[in-house]
Amino acid sequence: VSHSQDFLNTVCNKIVWLHNKQLRYYSGNYTTFCMQVEAEEKIQLKLYEKQQADMAKLADYVEANHANGKAKSAASKDKVLNKIKGEAVVKPKLRTNTFVFEFPDCNKLPSPVLPFDNVSFSYSGKSEDFLYHELDIGVDCDSRIALV
Repeated sequence: VSHSQDFLNTVCNKIVWLHNKQLRYYSGNYTTFCMQVEAEEKIQLKLYEKQQADMAKLADYVEANHANGKAKSAASKDKVLNKIKGEAVVKPKLRTNTFVFEFPDCNKLPSPVLPFDNVSFSYSGKSEDFLYHELDIGVDCDSRIALV
């Protein structure tokens, strides 16, 4: 485990990020990874905001034209609005620190120290391409791993 961004930039050239129970792959060093994630989040937020503004505009149009007697036009826009709502982008979640490390005083920790239950993986992300599915593994005190 490293807290040095300089070290990570020197050592890493590919990043695998576990986020929302999915693995995402990034090429480049840690700084590049951070910039890519930030850019993706900004794009998602702008897309969400534009979609919400479009939906609000259509809803206002439908409401105003139902009242003015232009029912056909309003009904048409209402169908478009319902379609957009059905395909709506989910509001992006702000990234929060999800890992909290605590090191309690103890003589020996029971195994497994770090359990992983029901883990599945495929490079494509598709269930039919899983290399392993519903795998249960655990990390013990004598395991050698690197968390980046």
